[in-house]
Amino acid sequence: MRFSTITFKNIRFNIKRYKAIFLSISFGICLLFMFCSFYFNNELLLCVKSKVDLGTINMSFMVLIVFLVVFFSYAYKEFINSRRKEFALYISLGMTVKNIIKIIVVENIIIMLFAWLLGVVTGSVFANLYHLIITKLLAITNIAFSLNITSFLITLALLAGSFILVLLVSMFSIKKLSISELKTADQSINKLSKPQPLLAFISLLFIVVPIIILSLTVRNILKLKPYTAFIDVLLSLGGLFFFIAYGGDLVIRLISKNKAYFYKHLVALKEVNKRFFQLRKVLFVLSIGALAVIFLVGLSVGTAVTIDDVANNRYPYHISYNLDERDKAEFEQQLYSLATPSEIKLQQYKSCEAIKLYELANRKGKKLQLRNINIIKRSSANKYFNQNFQLQNNEVICIINIEETEDYYVIENLSITTKDKSITYVTLIKQVYIGNLSNIGRCTIVVTDDFYNKIIEETNADLVTYYTYNYYNLEETIKIQNNLMQKFEQIKTTSLKGKFQSKAAKNFGYPICKQQYIKNSRVASKFTIFIMFYIALIFFVISGVVLYLRVINSLEHSRKRFRTLNELGMNNEALKKIISKELILVFLLPVFLGGIMAIAFTFATYHSFLYMTKILLCLTISMIFYLLLQVMFFTQAKRKFINEVLKSTF
Repeated sequence: MRFSTITFKNIRFNIKRYKAIFLSISFGICLLFMFCSFYFNNELLLCVKSKVDLGTINMSFMVLIVFLVVFFSYAYKEFINSRRKEFALYISLGMTVKNIIKIIVVENIIIMLFAWLLGVVTGSVFANLYHLIITKLLAITNIAFSLNITSFLITLALLAGSFILVLLVSMFSIKKLSISELKTADQSINKLSKPQPLLAFISLLFIVVPIIILSLTVRNILKLKPYTAFIDVLLSLGGLFFFIAYGGDLVIRLISKNKAYFYKHLVALKEVNKRFFQLRKVLFVLSIGALAVIFLVGLSVGTAVTIDDVANNRYPYHISYNLDERDKAEFEQQLYSLATPSEIKLQQYKSCEAIKLYELANRKGKKLQLRNINIIKRSSANKYFNQNFQLQNNEVICIINIEETEDYYVIENLSITTKDKSITYVTLIKQVYIGNLSNIGRCTIVVTDDFYNKIIEETNADLVTYYTYNYYNLEETIKIQNNLMQKFEQIKTTSLKGKFQSKAAKNFGYPICKQQYIKNSRVASKFTIFIMFYIALIFFVISGVVLYLRVINSLEHSRKRFRTLNELGMNNEALKKIISKELILVFLLPVFLGGIMAIAFTFATYHSFLYMTKILLCLTISMIFYLLLQVMFFTQAKRKFINEVLKSTF
């Protein structure tokens, strides 16, 4: 019999398995191709870059690639492992390992090519819709849809690479096959380690403690290196894996305290715990997928919900800009006229002169080079910030715009070098948080009026004046900003030509519009939510496919297991309860664990965010919505699985 004949007979015999892996791979390729058609469209990406941070897109692409590699590898691996008994049968009939590998290669190349073709064809059709949605969200025009060869090559290389990786690993395991595996092919799934409740408790500590350390590191309570945050995440995820594997042992140990309940449900508890241990790797992957889905969706929606709150805190003024001493005399009145048109009623106008500093002494006495460090006299600061600061001659107040500032920005003494090279030190008496005043900078020093005048007289200080405007009608401020921007372009290209080199310096002083920030943030958030929902959809569907493949591949083993329980006297209803408990844990527990981990990581990482309550609420809603979807899948899977298992049992 030819290998081609054997191959096509295998495909016909295993049509359900081939159908599952074929459709799942095609779906993954389709979604990846759609994303690649956007990601490698340089003209479109250039327009997107001007409106959205590319870091979000790059991160999404890398996460998508990694997750699809894991998924394709797992799908191939499960498909090959599910046929180990079949391959052992071929060996008993006289086939060699090389013959079996040849069959695997031919079968999977056929599957891979047809799945890739179906994926790129459907992806090409829907990529146009994907392109249309992105251009509509970002209000991009005159960018035509086009396909690029890179998208085809990336999807093919990813699929082929995953297949080759799994094939190399499978070759070593197939070489160990023998006729005896006909009898032992299903026994490996029955292997179960001794109960390890202590290991489960330790793994729980490995989940909680690194998250606490991460939170303390972000708070700057623990002085640890930034890379320790990555280690904390890995340790916490490692603890999650072992908790999934051995958490059932801990639960059983706790339940055993209630003797009556424990012995009444002993068989069910043992069977559920055994099944949970057998599926530990799959459940861990599903938990990571749920973590990613809930984190991406919840955080993107939460960020969109808090746009107005962030704008109100970051930009307490509708329009703000600043001028240095040379430009002030020439352009101050012109800019004021542009900022106060007759048709728009002005509510409040403020200005504040400050000294720009670049050299600062930190708490350890070492020199720091920082930008936008300003010195303001007390009388001006009280008017500008609506405060009532009181100071002595050698005292200063540090105003910061970050609620929980790192030590890098903490100032204990300030050194001023006068014309005669003498150095004057002043002492910080307190540090005050007054919102995120972006037009001022990260740090502002308030000194007495006399000391401020002395600094100007005895140093070559650069002076800058900050201007802020509030209006009764916020919607009209974008027009004002556009007029101011045109004027600032003239200023920067004439009097300050060649002075500013870096990108940040070139933007220094330009007018900031609160309404423009809100508008841009809303556009960017719509795009981010769309991308995050797209990635989340891929994770959600692929996680379901992984679970489906694992459950279907263990169907024969489940039939034997429940047949044995039936022979021991367990009736139909009792078996249904065990199946229901197993499936409800398999379907819902990973989502719950992933959601809790997502909330914990978010709280630990973004705890200083002013509107964390709304972010956490969005994460919680995302987790609940995910659980509801899983309940729907659980209901369908439960009915089908019970019918498949019990029809051969009774």
